[in-house]
Amino acid sequence: MFGGFESAEVDTGAARTFIRTAGSGPALLLLHGFPETHLMWRDVAPKLIDRFSVVCADLRGYGKSSCPPSDPDHAPYAKRAMAADLAALMTKLGFARFMVAGHDRGGRVAYRLALDHPDRTCSTSYPPPMSGTGPTPGWRWAIGPGRSWRKPSRCRRRS
Repeated sequence: MFGGFESAEVDTGAARTFIRTAGSGPALLLLHGFPETHLMWRDVAPKLIDRFSVVCADLRGYGKSSCPPSDPDHAPYAKRAMAADLAALMTKLGFARFMVAGHDRGGRVAYRLALDHPDRTCSTSYPPPMSGTGPTPGWRWAIGPGRSWRKPSRCRRRS
């Protein structure tokens, strides 16, 4: 299913993240949706490893990743906390900059990752959520006035 991929569990400080990695080239982080795991990328990821260093991760609380205890405001499971996990993960893997693609919940975490770490994410490969009349109010709130989703730029290979 994930032939040629290596599996690992990476301690990111606040959580332990399960990943599968393979390939060479610019880093591409793939994030799953709800209620899935990294396995949702099983048909896509192998096709990308000739061009990218692919990282398929289980978000905090999913699959083989750890489930840190929650609190009354559920902050440990906020998109910001999950984005921080992934930024730490990519640092530990040696990627200063990377591309990110997400589906469903993974897409929301990818938005947060791009907002909180714009110097780390060199492109976002998802459009803003759309309603019949344009971006949803949630998108405008997440991005803020005068900002828009980032245009693709070049990523460097792992140093």
